[in-house]
Amino acid sequence: MCIAHSPAVSDAAGKPLSVEFVGLGLKETKCGESAMHCTYCVHRLKPPSLQLIIAGSLVMILSVLILTSNFAVGFLGLLIGGGLATYGYHSNKRRREEILRSRPSLPMLPRFDSIHLREELSGRIGLDSDGRYHVTAFPVEGTLTIACTFGKPERERLEQYRKKYKLGEEDDETFHCGFALLRGQAGLKFNDEMLEEPQRNTVVALTGLVNAQPFLSRTDPRGSGEKIIRKYSLLDAAKTDSLPIRLIPSLLQEGGQRALEIEIQWAQLDPSEAELRITRIESMELSVPVAWGKIDTVSDGAVVGTKGSAEGDEAVRTISWRRLPVTNRERQEGRRSFFIKFEAEIDLLSRISGKAEVIFERTLSGLEDVALYYPLGGLREEEKAQIKTCVRADFNLSLAGLRYQEVRIVPDGKKPNDKDKQESDTFESVIPDHTTVIALTNAMSQEGFYLKRVIENPPRAGARANVFNRLWDIAGRRYIGVYPIDFHLILTGEEVYSGGIRAQGGTTRTTLSVQGTYTNPDITGMEAKVENVWIQLNYLIARTLQQLPKAASTARHEASESQKAEGSDLLEQPAVNSDRGERGLMLRKRLDQLTERLIDGRLSENLYLELKANIERDLDLL
Repeated sequence: MCIAHSPAVSDAAGKPLSVEFVGLGLKETKCGESAMHCTYCVHRLKPPSLQLIIAGSLVMILSVLILTSNFAVGFLGLLIGGGLATYGYHSNKRRREEILRSRPSLPMLPRFDSIHLREELSGRIGLDSDGRYHVTAFPVEGTLTIACTFGKPERERLEQYRKKYKLGEEDDETFHCGFALLRGQAGLKFNDEMLEEPQRNTVVALTGLVNAQPFLSRTDPRGSGEKIIRKYSLLDAAKTDSLPIRLIPSLLQEGGQRALEIEIQWAQLDPSEAELRITRIESMELSVPVAWGKIDTVSDGAVVGTKGSAEGDEAVRTISWRRLPVTNRERQEGRRSFFIKFEAEIDLLSRISGKAEVIFERTLSGLEDVALYYPLGGLREEEKAQIKTCVRADFNLSLAGLRYQEVRIVPDGKKPNDKDKQESDTFESVIPDHTTVIALTNAMSQEGFYLKRVIENPPRAGARANVFNRLWDIAGRRYIGVYPIDFHLILTGEEVYSGGIRAQGGTTRTTLSVQGTYTNPDITGMEAKVENVWIQLNYLIARTLQQLPKAASTARHEASESQKAEGSDLLEQPAVNSDRGERGLMLRKRLDQLTERLIDGRLSENLYLELKANIERDLDLL
């Protein structure tokens, strides 16, 4: 609670303002006997008092002694004393009834052994015969599990509680172990059996029934390890209307239609949400027709079996993987492959089915941690919660759309479409240094290209003393849906120095290749998409390098120095005009090439319009 609503919980003498928790063995614990009330809930429950009864009794005794000497005074004293004693008796009776009626749940201080927060997202994945992918996701189910141990102090506290409130063993009381505060921006709904209505906040009361605990009900004399479990769901079901995993089947060309590869891919559902980090593949089960024959080879030591041999139930062969760790490289690439090679050919009219379970760190809801509080308030010092998300998917995949897997490499001299694609481009007056590489990688990242590595090779001396050869190796990937397309860029060139620590001139050459897989025949258009990625990336590289500040070549630098000595700089302007003219011709040539590819059907209209607008903007800037 805030400072404004946190009053003192005891009076000036140090006594609790309320007596509900006095006499329960809490005084010497970290919890204490004083509950942390809000200002609107602070109250005082006074214990029964014998003062009025004793005072009334003494007045009655004195009145009896006075009766012999003064009847009227003695009789009046009897009435007053009797009234005081009677009022005191009924007042105490009302206090006992009030305390019994407003008694709190039994406060318990068990040892909390572990805290687990687990969310589960289940769904179905389907691939039809036309190569269309279908995903159905079900609502997220979350579970908070707190393992605790009740010991002898809790049983003694139960006896003190029953004695304090005059309860018998047949009374099934509610105990209260404190509160769990779920930290994080999450909209949750708890469906607690002890609540009449679903609770829509992130503060959870850890309560239960005494007789439901074997140790507290004396049916188990030993210490009892119990679990407090609370289930919840998300208020915003649309937040997880997809699955963060995909399963992609393919046939390997070198397998002679006998080798099947299943690839699990994972990705973030929503870039605005906390990223899920995969930790392991808990299980992967695959069912295939027995007609494909025995399994010759299988990856990762899978367990092979058969099932469904009963009459009327088609027999299938099962392949199962369990608790597979994910390497850092697989985590970065976002995928892991499973390979199976069969004795007979794979029937492409068949379907394969199975289920996969993948474990991620963090949660889909946004919950980040769990904090535990005492039943009377106050933060407990406990270990951090173990938080994870389990994604389960049942899949049924058709192989009708699969053929041998082909690899498309762009540029490919054997392909007619690649005759106009240069393997390398040269950019005069562009120095191949770290500034150039940073500009390139930033431009790629902004356009959605994922960079896997940037390797700088040490500079090597060139043919002249002031010339150094440079080489950079840049590799990355772009996803078209769930299918990856890899690119490889080699950036080479020369740096020319003239006495300073920075290069004064240079030339940069780029060699770009793009590679992606597709099926033969290609029913998804992946081959054309691989080519389009090369076109887009090639233009992006050219545009980025042409916009860099030009470095003067050695010849121009020497000419400039001689012109300055004579007091003239007339030689510089024609060179600038020459650079602009060459750049304009190159941009118009690229525009003509884009138009040809659009007419030939090798370039989508959307990509053509995007690249055309970029080229026209560059022309306007000349």
